Formats: sequence, structure tokens, C-alpha cells
Amino acid sequence: MIKLVFFYNQYDAGWSETYYVAGSDPKLFAGTLTKQFLQNSVAFRSASTVLKAVRCTRIEPPRFAFLLRPYPSPQGQRAFASGEGPDVTSTDAVIQLNGQIGASRRVFMRGLYDADVQRDSFGVDFMGPILSKGINLFVAGLMAYGTTIRYLTRPPGGGLVWQSLFNIAASDFNPFWTSFILDPAIPAHAVGDTLSFTNIPSTRLPGFPRTAKIIRISVDAGILKYSINYALPGGVAPAPRGLRCTTLLPAFDPIIDWQFGRFSEHKTGRPFGSLRGRAKSRSVRA
Repeated sequence: MIKLVFFYNQYDAGWSETYYVAGSDPKLFAGTLTKQFLQNSVAFRSASTVLKAVRCTRIEPPRFAFLLRPYPSPQGQRAFASGEGPDVTSTDAVIQLNGQIGASRRVFMRGLYDADVQRDSFGVDFMGPILSKGINLFVAGLMAYGTTIRYLTRPPGGGLVWQSLFNIAASDFNPFWTSFILDPAIPAHAVGDTLSFTNIPSTRLPGFPRTAKIIRISVDAGILKYSINYALPGGVAPAPRGLRCTTLLPAFDPIIDWQFGRFSEHKTGRPFGSLRGRAKSRSVRA
């Protein structure tokens, strides 16, 4: 599969949208992206919004990425608004993409033109006709490329089972790793396997990853102890109720349609191409 990331800039703000498409050659796929499709990805947005780049990445090993920088940069075609109105950088159209077998995913369409963000006297959000038509053209293009929704398979699908975490503590091998025991012990995992965690208590395990690779396995009295790259605050944590994991098994569902949900606000980051590093909420050492 290829991960397709669109990078947009507007003034001093930047954001991205991520999609997935079948394929194994990112550079070859990037060559199939037409100028019209790239223009459609931004045409319904404010004229201050530009598409700076599209990164195509093969997600299976060996990983390989190709960065496409269209020139000139496709730009929004909606004229600047006059007078006061919603901030075009932060007011988003939240749409729901629907898959062939029922998977769904929300996407925040940002950088909109003020006049397209509408609300009636009863507080009901609705899109202007140009915005609706523009999003429809872009999604139609995504569908033509066979773009899919990525979702995680959950037990009992795919033969997976849930395993609870116990004896959570700093690894004896590296204090910046965390080790734990799984119950039930079967299925056993191997170094390099990726686990998907759920019901993570943010107060007791701040910054605990939703997915993590097993980097070490030790045996204590015949019991397997797994280590992941996470620095446990305080070194020890009681087993949180409900914390469990399963093998990470992503699946993909082709997009077949979309629907409007609401208008919302979603914070943006630094513009694409900024030389400054991005701040991380938590530092994890190896």
C-alpha cells in the first residue's frame, strides 16, 4: 500500500491530509497524479491556500518515499472574503468518507472561503454549493485512483485475540523501555511485531503509545516479558483496568461516497517547508 499525504499551506499555518491507495512504487504512482486532480484538491478552498507537496510512501518494508512538489503550486480559487467572518484557517468542513464494506473516516477540510461556511438561524451548519461541488470533485478523483480507508482489524476478526497487560515496569535492560506480561500468554509475539493498545489511562500512563513495536523479549520463570520503547514515569505502574492489546492488523476499504457532517475548528501546525523542528509532547529514548 502507498500512503498519500497532501501538504497545504495558508499564510503562517500548515496542515496535511492522509489517504491510502493500492500500489508498491511511490514514484510511479506520483507520476499518475494529474494536474487537474491536484488542482481539484485545493480549488474549493480560499485563494490564500496552496498545495505545496504530495508525499507518496510505501508502507510495507522496505519503506520508500517520493515527494512530489507541483509547480506552480495549485492554489485555491475562492476569492478573499470581505468584512468579518470565520477564520478561514481554522474553520473546517468535517466530512465522513464511507467505505465499500462499511468503514468510515472523518476528514477535516481546512482553509475554506468564509462565504462557504454557512449556518442558518437555527444553528444548523450547511455548505455553500461551490464548496459542496468542489469537495465532490476531489473525492471523485480519490475514488478514481482507488483510494481507501485504513482501519484496524479488531478481535475476533482476523483470528485476533485481546491480551491484558500486567506487571508493567521499567525494563531491567533499559530504564527508558517499559516491560509487561500478557494474559493470556498465547498467542506469543516476536521481536519486531507491532501491538495495538486500547483503553490507555492518560493520567497513569501519560504519553503511552497507541501502537508500539516489541524491541526485546525476556523470560522470567518461564513467563515472557515484552519490552517497548516507552519511558514509564516513576518506573512502576499498577496494571490499569481494561488496558489491553492485540496484534496490529490494518485493513483497507475502498471509498465509495462521502457526506457532510458539520463545521468545526482544528488547530493547524507550522507551514510545510518550515526549517524549525516540530515540538513533541513527550520525549522517548531508545
